[in-house]
Parts: sequence; C-alpha cells; structure tokens
Amino acid sequence: MSELRSKALAAIDEAANKALNAPVERQMALRFALAFLANFAEERWPFDNFWRAIATQDPKVRSATVTAARNAIHRAVKG
Repeated sequence: MSELRSKALAAIDEAANKALNAPVERQMALRFALAFLANFAEERWPFDNFWRAIATQDPKVRSATVTAARNAIHRAVKG
C-alpha cells in the first residue's frame, strides 16, 4: 500500500509541475490518483481544489492554488 501511495503522490507532483507552465488536461488517471489518496485523508478539500486548479487558465491563480493543494495533499496522506 505504501508503494501505491508513493506512486499516486508522484502522479500528483507530476501534474502540479506541469501546471506551473500551462493548464493541465484533467484525465481519468489523475482523478483516480486523487480519489485513491483521498481515502487516507480526513478532509477532501485539497483533492477537490487540486482537481479544479490544474485546469485554471490564470497562471498566478493556478500556480498558487495547485501548490497549496499539493502541499496539503502531501500533509494529509503522510501525517
């Protein structure tokens, strides 16, 4: 389970890094990774925020929101 969690977090990090340069197309694989990780967290908001933010057109809003959501996801599933 730990390895699956690490791989799902890597997928989140990959999408977050891509989102720094441009909006990211929301695909089923990323949706699955977020849903999988949400099972380990008490709150759902970081996952929902991340999903919405990666496709945001405004680069400043996208960058700030994706970064905050990614950090919150990491804290939620590791803590």
